[in-house]
Amino acid sequence: MFIPKFDSSRQNANEAFAVAKLRQLNTLQEKYSADHPGIGFSCALQPLWFPNPDGPNDYDPLGFLISGTTSGYKFSLSSCSAGSDGRIVHYQATAFPVWLGASGYRAFCTDDSGRL
Repeated sequence: MFIPKFDSSRQNANEAFAVAKLRQLNTLQEKYSADHPGIGFSCALQPLWFPNPDGPNDYDPLGFLISGTTSGYKFSLSSCSAGSDGRIVHYQATAFPVWLGASGYRAFCTDDSGRL
């Protein structure tokens, strides 16, 4: 019987990258909320993306906001809830391995508190 063996260093690197992207999502959400005081947080990834002011290049560090995936992880926003004034005051961001065991072993989440 053939049992595939995966190089755990790649999965560990993907997991570290996913954690970094979730922290970046928290920062982007804070900026979005400050820039859109009547809306609050975003409930979708795409509004958090902004084009590179220096023009197009081969690497877009925020490109995962458009595709929803990077480095073997799928990112999403959910559990949005509004305050009494209608502003979005709560969100949850998650990162799941696209191929469990191949692209990563663990899933991660964060929310508006910034805790991972």
